Amino acid sequence: MVMFIVAIGCSSTKTATVDVQSIRVPNKRQVWQLVEMKGRAMPQSGKVFTLTLNSEAATLRGETPCNRYFADMTLQVAATTAEATRYRLGQRNLGHGDVQCPEADMEQEKRYFALFARCTEMELGDHTLCLLQKGNVVLKYELQ
Repeated sequence: MVMFIVAIGCSSTKTATVDVQSIRVPNKRQVWQLVEMKGRAMPQSGKVFTLTLNSEAATLRGETPCNRYFADMTLQVAATTAEATRYRLGQRNLGHGDVQCPEADMEQEKRYFALFARCTEMELGDHTLCLLQKGNVVLKYELQ
């Protein structure tokens, strides 16, 4: 069973109604491929970064050109529209392999993990998934 919490600001006296039917839920069979990092398109080199979310097990996993990675996660619904559902994202215990590969790939992987670890929001659409920091898109993925 998946539980989502709708969070309302503490200082607000307003209540919010969320249409549960419009909430997009991560599907553990969906593999997302990174297409942009900090607004820059990923090179079409055949080397990909992927992300798969499993909301039932509260985990995420993925692959980089060099290693596989994994983490525990929490998701809280923050807002939903016809186009996307925005979540507050909590992640902890980020781990990854330590396979060495070409220096350029290792540098890109290091940058990816640094950006990934700072993301606190996720926006899930029908064909795109964005990880955000302070409301700004940091990592953008498309459904593979």
